[in-house]
Amino acid sequence: MIIKILWTSRDWAAAVAQMPVQGSLPCRTVLVPRGRVAHVLRRKLIRAGRSDALAGTRFVLAPAAAVEVLRAADFFFKPGEDALRTAKAVCALSLGSAAHPFLPRSAALHARLG
Repeated sequence: MIIKILWTSRDWAAAVAQMPVQGSLPCRTVLVPRGRVAHVLRRKLIRAGRSDALAGTRFVLAPAAAVEVLRAADFFFKPGEDALRTAKAVCALSLGSAAHPFLPRSAALHARLG
């Protein structure tokens, strides 16, 4: 694996253009933190005269890549579940029993409501 430190968006775009491709159809995947970064990289590639590097290049947001990794590992989750994590933890802690986190959600709620 080649590790490159990229200080500017121009360096990053050049690294994308230099990514090796095999076969007649290019296929590159670039992991980006935000959609804005992907847009900047596309613009830099075009301005550098390397619009050919855009063909077959897929810019993927980090959260989307994480979702795909979890799905490939057959890990069950619901998108957006992070937003509920704090509320679930507060609810579980307020139930007071160490056994409740191991009960199905409906049983824990029933135990809480009595």
